[in-house]
Amino acid sequence: MPRIYALFIINRNGVPLFTKTYASSKVEPNLISGFLTAVSSFVREISPEQKGALRSIDAEDMKIMLESGENTVCALLVDYEDKLSREALRALVEKFEEKYREVLKNWNGNVAVFDSFEEDIEKILWVLTLKPYHVPILKKRVEEDVKISRDFWPLFASIDGHKTIEEVAKEVGISVDEAIARIKDLAKTGLVDVDIVRPLQKIVEIGKDAIYKLFQTIQEILGTKIGKKFMTEVVKPLKEFIEVHNGNIEFRDVRKLAWHCTPSEILEVVEYIGIAFTKYFNPLLGKASIKCWRKIEEEIILKNKVEIKRLHAI
Repeated sequence: MPRIYALFIINRNGVPLFTKTYASSKVEPNLISGFLTAVSSFVREISPEQKGALRSIDAEDMKIMLESGENTVCALLVDYEDKLSREALRALVEKFEEKYREVLKNWNGNVAVFDSFEEDIEKILWVLTLKPYHVPILKKRVEEDVKISRDFWPLFASIDGHKTIEEVAKEVGISVDEAIARIKDLAKTGLVDVDIVRPLQKIVEIGKDAIYKLFQTIQEILGTKIGKKFMTEVVKPLKEFIEVHNGNIEFRDVRKLAWHCTPSEILEVVEYIGIAFTKYFNPLLGKASIKCWRKIEEEIILKNKVEIKRLHAI
């Protein structure tokens, strides 16, 4: 995927709030920051609500991608832009504004309050490194004729929008690393995109199935009132992933989750809820609570064992 040189987040007045550099030989933070501040007068133009918004700036062998939020503008410096890097940039803006919403309203000029965002950045940009469970898809149309090496044709023919990179590699008879390298090359030509949401969507569906069965069991044994109370309390440490809606646990926007966690982390969330259930109701149900959760867990895993493994959730 595109090589990332640096990331800058500035407020609507052009003041840098967060800076992260990855290639010191390519980027001079002070110069870039000063440049972004100089063009801050254009920030109002960089708005999703306005047509003709400024979204990128070409700077020799570097592209400065721009994406705006309600209070900030994020600039990602890369060697070239593609669909995945644009989605990553959008995810960064959304996450920053969500995490620091209250801070931004009454910011006192202390940029240190934004230091913790580095952890979120690493999680999001990590996705730009393709994983075996990601799904390559062919683009329906290409803007211009592109010639590709004959060696790429078997892999190109194997991509159907359903198979993971690992499955494509196996079918073609090459290593996963080689498949990833070739898919990156095809992505550069505009022939291939990568679906990072679909794998997580499937694991989320499996996780929701397990949680729903658990909730139904609690209601049958202890009643709806106690069941809802448990669900409300257990999600408090998991607000980044899930929320209670109409008495049921729902995973948050899967598209956003795909930029922040792996399929295995979704199953860990489900496992956390199951363990919380056994501890919460142990005084009332004793070992029956453990047996109840393990039965649900086994049913879900056995039913979806193939899918869970192919998506590297276990």
